[in-house]
Amino acid sequence: MVREIANKTKLFILVAIALIFLTCEHDKTPLQTGAGTKLTLSLEDVTCTEAWLRLTVDELPVQAGIRLLRNDSIVYNEPLTSGDTLLYDSGLLPNAGYRYRALLTKNGKELSQSPVVSVQTMDTTSHELQWEVFTFGGYSGDSYLLDAAIVNDNNIWAAGKIDGDSLNPRMDYNAVHWNGQQWELKRLLYGGNFWTIRTVYAFSENDITFASFIHWDGTHFVQMPIPEVLMGWGSNTIWGTSSRDYYMAGDFGTIAHYNGTTWQKLESGTETPIVDMWGSRRNGKTVILAAVSTKEPYADIKLLSISPGGVHDTLQNGLTQIVYSVWFNENSPIYIAGDGLREFKKGRWQEVPIPPYFTHKIRGTAINNIFVLGAFDFVAHFNGMNWHYYTDFPLSYGALVGVAVTENLVVIVGDDGRRAAVVVGRRVR
Repeated sequence: MVREIANKTKLFILVAIALIFLTCEHDKTPLQTGAGTKLTLSLEDVTCTEAWLRLTVDELPVQAGIRLLRNDSIVYNEPLTSGDTLLYDSGLLPNAGYRYRALLTKNGKELSQSPVVSVQTMDTTSHELQWEVFTFGGYSGDSYLLDAAIVNDNNIWAAGKIDGDSLNPRMDYNAVHWNGQQWELKRLLYGGNFWTIRTVYAFSENDITFASFIHWDGTHFVQMPIPEVLMGWGSNTIWGTSSRDYYMAGDFGTIAHYNGTTWQKLESGTETPIVDMWGSRRNGKTVILAAVSTKEPYADIKLLSISPGGVHDTLQNGLTQIVYSVWFNENSPIYIAGDGLREFKKGRWQEVPIPPYFTHKIRGTAINNIFVLGAFDFVAHFNGMNWHYYTDFPLSYGALVGVAVTENLVVIVGDDGRRAAVVVGRRVR
């Protein structure tokens, strides 16, 4: 009897050992345990109040989670579903330093962690500007300016139509230039004919184009030949990297690219005017977007993506508001002005909460220095943290339609109801 019990006990022990062995063999799989899994955490983008960090995991464990620690506080604690994850943190302070690290967990236990990543948020820019107003013309008819370009604080251009000055009230001009001391009126002719210049673009001090057909080389205004493909339409907007690589767009949905020698016309798929264009490097490639719409009903509303290979509309989500201006840089959201202001952020369009004015133009230098202007002399500035509205803006009863921005200078152009106007804002601090 004793021997029988002993044999049964040995058999039970052997079976138990076998089961334990099989279970341990099953649990050895790295995808189950996550032991030794390598985590890499890197800074993807940062603003004044937000940070995006990319987490990569060399082997994705089953039923694992991820914790993101900002300094010593947990700001993210969710299941891990991908080996490449973009983590987002908000509510940060401007011009502040933070330390982030990621922890890989399973069943509440830490499996591995990433090295620490140091993040410095951007500082905000000052809303405080000192304004100065300059007016021109108004002697025999309407005068207005449509566009501006800043080379530096002492070299600013604006273009449009100015009907005379005090010495020559019957003489029309189409550009003004700030030389650091005073504004100089310019009368630029093409083939002996005067015309209103809608856009000016400065590549450098000695490389400036006016509607693409007049070029300033630092010494002379040179008339550029107009190819047949560009005959019969006007230029509203220009963007490019140099005078040997830029795009021009305007009436009837026309888009053309200049390579320094020849022009190539691109099919836009619309006959509605293209009213604005902007480009920047994003994710290692050049992105160029153009705003298509008018204030008239039944016109096309598009945001075109432009490249040498072709043009296509990016508004595939049914956005129906007028798109009148576009701006972005490498790291910012994409902003569109028109019926209010919208930004493309986190994969979708969302409204920016500003007063409900029609907005004519948006420009900036970075996410912490953006200006938008619109109807009823509306001017607003985003400093990276909040929007400020200039209720004391020194111009009234006119239209503000063009703006150029540098780090410490903003130049706004339009009219005061009768005369062409330039408003220069210099940052006080």
